[in-house]
Amino acid sequence: MPDNLPIERVVEPAPCVCGKCGSERLHKLGEVVSKTLECGPRRWKIIEHVREKFSCRDCEAITEAPAPSHPIPRGFAGPSLLAMVLVNKFLLHQPLNRQSKTYAREGIEIDVSTLADRVGACVVAPTSNRPISMFCNSMTRSQSTRSCSLRT
Repeated sequence: MPDNLPIERVVEPAPCVCGKCGSERLHKLGEVVSKTLECGPRRWKIIEHVREKFSCRDCEAITEAPAPSHPIPRGFAGPSLLAMVLVNKFLLHQPLNRQSKTYAREGIEIDVSTLADRVGACVVAPTSNRPISMFCNSMTRSQSTRSCSLRT
């Protein structure tokens, strides 16, 4: 990820008690940081989710807040970035190679294969979380003569 983007730091709430013994005597060990790339209306930023690690002074167990959920497990793309890529691809008919070049001009290097992987992960997501199926259904309702193509 580029170093020149603004960083929004979100500190997740720390645990109050030890998850193993229930003691309140916790000592901070460090923190775990996961980064998510987000894009607002043509404003890129990185969101750092910080989970502080604590050690229990009674039983020496290590406790930390649960990791935030991502639309794609262990992926760096946030929901607004994924939505933008999907809309550009399926609604505006902009190929992924052109999107990749546009992002590169804005200082964000995302390879075409990475974009294709993200689109594929959204398309084959479980049925309950399929944003593309909702998108295709709304598209076919509004444009009854066109069908929705899922080629990457």
